[in-house]
Amino acid sequence: MTILGIVGSNRKNGNTATLVKAALQAASQENIETELIHLSDFSFEGCRGCEGCKDTFACVIKDDMQKIYPKILKADAIIL
Repeated sequence: MTILGIVGSNRKNGNTATLVKAALQAASQENIETELIHLSDFSFEGCRGCEGCKDTFACVIKDDMQKIYPKILKADAIIL
């Protein structure tokens, strides 16, 4: 089992990060694989409404979300 923790706050040591880290730590003590990512470490572009994903269901925007999609798909659970 894999749990992905995603912190959306820019404060890497703020309350949100502390809570997500605590949850992941508890999971790792149960021998569950965990990973933590901070969205502030990535660069994103908003949806353009181009419908480029209409047929393939894959976003045509080549931003850092391309690095996060595989992590989301691999995870059995996500903590936001």
